[in-house]
Amino acid sequence: KIRDLKSKIDRYVEMEADLKSSLDAANETNSGLETKLVNAEEEIKALKKQVREKDKQLMDTNQSNETMQHEIHDLNVELGKYRTKEDMKNQEISSLQAELVGVNE
Repeated sequence: KIRDLKSKIDRYVEMEADLKSSLDAANETNSGLETKLVNAEEEIKALKKQVREKDKQLMDTNQSNETMQHEIHDLNVELGKYRTKEDMKNQEISSLQAELVGVNE
């Protein structure tokens, strides 16, 4: 009976050692996974920051484009006014030239 008890104790000691080894391996795996998780979270933060910066750049670009579109519109209005004045001057010149032709005849 004592030999059976010693044998059982030896098996339990081996099982305990195996369980401790398995536990150590699991803890090491968990530690590695925690490190990977922390790294992934840091990468996500960095990517979110890049997205926010890119969004800001796009908003600034859109604002700039909007401002330029207003400026282009204003310039087109001014160009239209100039062309109208130019057409009026050309009509006036044509009219004066016609008068001169009439005077010279």
